[in-house]
Amino acid sequence: MMSTDRKLLLESGYPPTGEAGEFQKRGNIARCREVTVEWSHSNPVSGRPMPITFQIDRDAGIVRTRLSGQFSAPEVTAYRDRLLSDPDYRPGMLGFVDCREIESLPSADALQLLALEITRRQNTVGTTRVAVVVASEAAYGLMRMYEVYTAATSIKVKVFREEAEALSWLTGPGTAS
Repeated sequence: MMSTDRKLLLESGYPPTGEAGEFQKRGNIARCREVTVEWSHSNPVSGRPMPITFQIDRDAGIVRTRLSGQFSAPEVTAYRDRLLSDPDYRPGMLGFVDCREIESLPSADALQLLALEITRRQNTVGTTRVAVVVASEAAYGLMRMYEVYTAATSIKVKVFREEAEALSWLTGPGTAS
C-alpha cells in the first residue's frame, strides 16, 4: 500500500531512518526544512521493498532520489509518476540521483526507453539539470549513454563518481531552478 509521510525538519534535522529507506546526511542536502518521502513498504508484484525513494527540498529546489538494490522499469515509471504528482514538486527543480547502492544495471535499451519517456514529459519536467552519482565503471558507462540519449531534451543529465563534484555542478552557475 502506497503511503506518504511529511516530516517537518529543523535546520539541522535529518529525515527519519528505518523502513522508509534510511535517508542519511550526505553533502549539504540535509538543510531541508520540509521533506516529502514516499515509498511503498513492499512492491505488490515482487513483495520486496521499493528500491527508489525521493526527498524534495523546496527551499533549494532540489529533488534527491536514491536507487538501491534491484529495480525494474515499472518501478522507475511509478517513481516518476509519484514525483511529478507530488504537491511540492515544481517543474525545473534540480535532480540529484544516487545510484551507488544499485545491485544490477538496466539494459541500454531500457535506458533508451526512459529517455524517450523524458522527451514526452519535457513540458511537465521543465528545463533542468540532473546529476547522477554511480559507484562502478559499468554504471558510469551506462549512465554516460543515458546522457547521450537525453541530450536533445530540456533535461541536462551528467554522471559523476563523486557526490561533492555532482553537487557542485548541480548547484553551480547556470543552475536551472
